[in-house]
Amino acid sequence: MNQECTAPITTADELACPVVHKVKRRWVWFILLWASVFVALGLAAASWAVLTVQPSVHPFNYWQIVICGWGIVLLGIAFMALTFHWRLTLHRDAIEIRQFVHIRRLARHEITGKRVYRERPLRMSREVIVLQSSQPGRKRLIIEVLFRPTRAFKEWIAAIPDIT
Repeated sequence: MNQECTAPITTADELACPVVHKVKRRWVWFILLWASVFVALGLAAASWAVLTVQPSVHPFNYWQIVICGWGIVLLGIAFMALTFHWRLTLHRDAIEIRQFVHIRRLARHEITGKRVYRERPLRMSREVIVLQSSQPGRKRLIIEVLFRPTRAFKEWIAAIPDIT
């Protein structure tokens, strides 16, 4: 949250300063578990190739396994980085998602409607909100609700009409 803003946030209409949402702790642990599995499998594959496959006999297989192993390690590290850098910022007139490499922002007047999808993978309820932009050629904003929504967020989203 902004350091200078100390106003209490009660509803979306009274939103005096940006509200920042981060990934919920249980989702962080879930994603970190799978990311560490990726890192371990990638290291195991690369180590196995280095220790058992002879590069002089099978050069293509050796490099293929080593590169794929390190690629899986990097994928696990990328999952970890995405988890810790993901932020949803709710402004009075816009919504913004910050990810590891890019920022997506959609102003309230640009939003024509929303679709809400609810899932329960592995007994962890998950909600996905898709905000449709009114500007042609602009991508829709997909919000994976991996955070604990505040009352202001719920009201801000509820004010947007549903797309049928």
